[in-house]
Amino acid sequence: LSAGTPVVAWPGDFMRSRVTFGLYRRMGMMDLVAKDGDEYVDIAVRLARDDAYYAAMRDRIRTLAPRLIDDPAPIAEHAAFFEWAIYGAA
Repeated sequence: LSAGTPVVAWPGDFMRSRVTFGLYRRMGMMDLVAKDGDEYVDIAVRLARDDAYYAAMRDRIRTLAPRLIDDPAPIAEHAAFFEWAIYGAA
């Protein structure tokens, strides 16, 4: 996402399918998040065939990516978790 590459997300039960969804949610951009398999295919095909749509999604991602990259909150949250995991859980 930091390069502006559109990625279609379809959140499921496992973390591997929820990471991009979480990033898009944090960015406030749900355009590329599919609700089901049919919508996933529709979005992917549109990205592949519609150059203007692809460019618009790429530009939108580039505009919103700083919300991820420049936000110190996730680092602080990870640090707090690891401090708890090391010192608080004992």
